[in-house]
Amino acid sequence: SGLQHNFQHTFDNTVWKILAATDVPLLVIETRDETKHAAGIGVLDYKQQKLLWQGNVPDERWWFAVAGATAQAVMVRIYVQADNPAVQHLLALDIHTGSLLWRADNFLFTHIHEHMVYGNDENFESCAIDMLTGKRIKKHTPPVMTENISLHTPFQYHAGSDNFNTVAQYLHTHK
Repeated sequence: SGLQHNFQHTFDNTVWKILAATDVPLLVIETRDETKHAAGIGVLDYKQQKLLWQGNVPDERWWFAVAGATAQAVMVRIYVQADNPAVQHLLALDIHTGSLLWRADNFLFTHIHEHMVYGNDENFESCAIDMLTGKRIKKHTPPVMTENISLHTPFQYHAGSDNFNTVAQYLHTHK
């Protein structure tokens, strides 16, 4: 009875976030070294009990966050402006190798459904990206969900909105 110890892996830096990939026995680990302002990503295969890869995010050492993981890719948000999380790019990294699959500039990631990545462009219009090719489809409306799904990423308010300003004010006064 209870959980059995399967295997362990020790990372050099602090484990910041862990996400399970969909449909495959992989865990995506985001790590951070706060003194060096350096962060990285690693992928563990818990069935084969081994680290598949570990490395840095292309073109960004600190201002990024793992946003999602599927059987094919790790989605990584790149924050263009440290003081404005609404301005983002999205990277898709091969989940098995860590190599860059594609990059979408000015894309605010919201969720993944089947083989499509959904979000908003720089004008806050809905659009989608084919996860396999990286091709952006403008003004693409996400499918109507027929079941409740849990939200796996933090909710984000757009800069200038009432909620964004309220949260920003609260954070500045409660440091």
